[in-house]
Amino acid sequence: MATCRAALASGQRSALAGVAPLAVQCRWRSAAQRPFTTRLCPLTPAAAPGESRSAVDGSSISTLVPDSASAAAAASTASAAGGDTSPSYVPPHFSDLPLNRSGGLRSQEQQLQQLLSEPSTRVLLLHRGRLLVAPAAEASSGGTSFGPPQLSLQAHSFAKHGAEAPDGGPPRWVPLAASPQQLQPGTAGASSAAEEAAALPDLLFLGVESSGAAVFACQVPAHLLPLLPSTDSSPQEKAACGLRFVDVRSEGQRMAGPDAAVAALAAGLVQWHASAAFCSRTGAPMRTTGGGHSRTPAAPATDGRRPRSVYPRIDPAVIVAVGCGDWLLLGRKASWAEGRYSCLAGFAEVGETLEQAVAREVMEESGVPVDLARTRYHSSQPWPFPSSLMIGFIAEAAQQGSAAAGSTSGGGNDAAGISQPPARGLQLLQGPALSAALDVGLKPAEAERYLLPQLPAVQVDPAELEDARWFHADWLAAATGMGGQHAAAPAAVRAASSGADVPFRIPGRYALASRLIRSWLEGRRAARAADMAAELGEQPASAAAVLQALAAIPDVDIDEGSFKYVLLRLSTPDGLHSKLLVRGDARAAYHNHVLQATAAEVRAAAPEVGLRLETVGGGRIEHYPEQRAAAVYGYSAAFGQAPHHVTAALLRRWLPFHEVTASYDGY
Repeated sequence: MATCRAALASGQRSALAGVAPLAVQCRWRSAAQRPFTTRLCPLTPAAAPGESRSAVDGSSISTLVPDSASAAAAASTASAAGGDTSPSYVPPHFSDLPLNRSGGLRSQEQQLQQLLSEPSTRVLLLHRGRLLVAPAAEASSGGTSFGPPQLSLQAHSFAKHGAEAPDGGPPRWVPLAASPQQLQPGTAGASSAAEEAAALPDLLFLGVESSGAAVFACQVPAHLLPLLPSTDSSPQEKAACGLRFVDVRSEGQRMAGPDAAVAALAAGLVQWHASAAFCSRTGAPMRTTGGGHSRTPAAPATDGRRPRSVYPRIDPAVIVAVGCGDWLLLGRKASWAEGRYSCLAGFAEVGETLEQAVAREVMEESGVPVDLARTRYHSSQPWPFPSSLMIGFIAEAAQQGSAAAGSTSGGGNDAAGISQPPARGLQLLQGPALSAALDVGLKPAEAERYLLPQLPAVQVDPAELEDARWFHADWLAAATGMGGQHAAAPAAVRAASSGADVPFRIPGRYALASRLIRSWLEGRRAARAADMAAELGEQPASAAAVLQALAAIPDVDIDEGSFKYVLLRLSTPDGLHSKLLVRGDARAAYHNHVLQATAAEVRAAAPEVGLRLETVGGGRIEHYPEQRAAAVYGYSAAFGQAPHHVTAALLRRWLPFHEVTASYDGY
């Protein structure tokens, strides 16, 4: 390493033996120093043992766009559609009900009583809104009974053998079921079948299995509670008896889909009955009717009117993935686990459409306006905890005028208040930012690629959210493991998983929010794939390999502390496809060292492709991960001053929790 650095400092150059040469173009500060192509000795960019290095090495999937322009219409269509390319409908978690609801039986009291006498009928037990379950690992052996001898309960899974939990792996819980006869108090006074049936608690009819067996749910009868673990029992007591009551909302994600759906239906119905014990008009007690799907006053109304039955209410709530180009808006509540972000959501109000509820909730919680014309329904999910229906949307933020970066005058309107056309190309930059871009040869398409869209400012309502921010699709795909087999996770995420920071997470696959986020990412990926296919046309397969090699090079790789950095353009041999890179190393004494280290990195990653590397200026970066801050400033005597606003925009893609600033002062 010392020898290599000495050679670099003295200007010596050597070729790597047996490695295809990499074309490197340097744009020197002086006009007399013309660009040249050479072979460079590498400065190994890897950190030595014990050194601290914060390399953000997620591979970009958004920069596989030619310098000309991308097919915006294709991206818009795929984004609006949500990118759901699955060949068949996959029910969200809590909705894959394996029962026939058999609504016609609900009003047939005689048939329901007959079903209760069938030996195949099963009853799920709940207490204080919690479902009685057993560990799935213990129940899988078959024939295992749970509970005390006088109440021998059987595990009853509604899922197929080998079914997994939503996030993969075996389920943790399986419902326990009793027969109707086991629920009877067995008192001496119950001398007839009618009296025994009357002594049973309210049994709520859930439906019929494909085998013909009926399934009911009920609150645990009072006389059986001493035989079962309390909801307040210690973990040791619960483990000793092998069964426990669990909250379906939190533990349903650890059940197989069909089991969770039946559990959610049972929990929702039981909770509704508990909250509708009395008539809201007269205060009279209500009795269970319709097989548990309605309640009717036990006595006629005092005014002589016909008793009015009530039915389970459903509270519609909207949840939305709000995009802005390749950026997605996510937020978090203070009560959530650290690092957890999700889609914005809220209840629909009286007199508004669901689309209007989306726009209102997003504006109230984040201050971001939503384009109603680009708001599309995606899917829904029952959330009976106690009575919600989550209705999912994918929407686009309303675009506003483009203000130039680097300008000292804010806003996009002139002094007279007349609206100006949106800035495009290098017009996105002003003042020293524009001068730097012109000096180093930044392309207009590059300015648009990294400075657009201009994201609406986020103004969080602290009463609603603790935080909300924009996340780039590339970073989000890598951070959540949705970037495909070739996408590497950002180093910030890897460091977090080792305890250096709080890990970023989104809700698991059990939640509709996860489905919306994944679908949005698929939509962006599909749009880019369509763009690439349109550009490649009839070109040979080797052209696609070149683009894959281009995408595999990390966009950003910077150090910690204060160091020199270089903005570089990496392009295919024909120059039709390119992307910008940010490289900075605290060990580099000169900007040229950073350039040559990057050249070695590209040679090692794609030795046979012949990718071209050229400088687009340089400067300094102060990067402090603990403070989540990065400042870009200064210039390079060798390569000129980089357009730091473009560098800052690229850093924000891969450092979403950092405050990144840009200035053109200092060295």
